[in-house]
Amino acid sequence: PLFRGGGGYRTFDGYPGVEFTTRDCLHEVHDLTQMEEDYGCSAQRFFDQVQRTAEEQGLMSLLDERLDELVPVSVVEMFAKAYIEGILRLMTDLHFRPEPVAL
Repeated sequence: PLFRGGGGYRTFDGYPGVEFTTRDCLHEVHDLTQMEEDYGCSAQRFFDQVQRTAEEQGLMSLLDERLDELVPVSVVEMFAKAYIEGILRLMTDLHFRPEPVAL
């Protein structure tokens, strides 16, 4: 699965149905999307925002020390989906037409 962060997802009592991935995995997403270069968003700020979003959605508690270095996979997936949809909308708005691929 995507967003494994070099290992399997982790689960915890008290968070039924929520799978967590590592800070390292989120840093890879941060680097891939060039959040620092394009938006001035540091890796720490991005991590904090993903954790806050997860808490607002009731997926985790920021007070639970077991989760200090983890984020819910579903929030990372939500970000990735929104990011890709935004790029696709931009490409459509710019009337981008991909070149046909010769097979």
